[in-house]
Formats: sequence, structure tokens, C-alpha cells
Amino acid sequence: MSDPSEPIARNRDIAYETQDWAVRPVVWALLGVSLLVIVALGALRMIFVKASSDASRALTVPMAAPRLQVSPQVDIAQLRTREDHDLNTYYWVDRDKGLVHIPIDAAMKKVVAQGLDGFPSAPK
Repeated sequence: MSDPSEPIARNRDIAYETQDWAVRPVVWALLGVSLLVIVALGALRMIFVKASSDASRALTVPMAAPRLQVSPQVDIAQLRTREDHDLNTYYWVDRDKGLVHIPIDAAMKKVVAQGLDGFPSAPK
């Protein structure tokens, strides 16, 4: 066995590392992590830009001019009058095509009389 106090050139049993760590794998690892962070930040930015553009687009959609109700009771009474008219009166939907609106009660009686499939129901 050689004496450890001898110079390295003469003592082949003792070897020292020339570097503490390999540079190339560390550089590749840092580049990979950096790329991953950049991609993640880009994806987050795209998500937030999309969300903010959707929100701003929703705000810029033209809407009907606001209308304040002067008397809500009168408005609801007029709505109910229109609905009662539509539900309880006969009127032409399209005279050229022969389409007529019939009251809901008359339509229900007609369906019951003819049956749901269009054939008369069996008498009971």
C-alpha cells in the first residue's frame, strides 16, 4: 500500500474528484423546471384573460333600455288580462294557413275526446 502523504502522481490508489457535481444534468433540470413554470404561467394567464373577456363581453351585450315600473299593480293586471285573453278566446294565428287559436279548456276537451294518440278513447 502506498503512503498517503506521497504526491498523487506517484500514488494511484488515491483519486480526487475534479468537480463536486456534474454541471450538465443540473442545467437541464433547471431549464426543464423553468419551462414548466413558463407554461403553467401562460396557461393561467390564458384562463384569466378568457374569464375577463367573457365577463366584459357579458357587460357589453346591448340590453333593452331600463324601464321603471310606475305602477306594478297595473302592469300585473294588464299581464293577467292578456294571459286570460290568450287562454280563453278563439282567434286567428294565421288566417292564410287556417291556424286558429282555441281556448285551453276546449283543447283539453278535444284531446280527451280523441285520445292522446289521435284515436277516440273507449267509452267507460
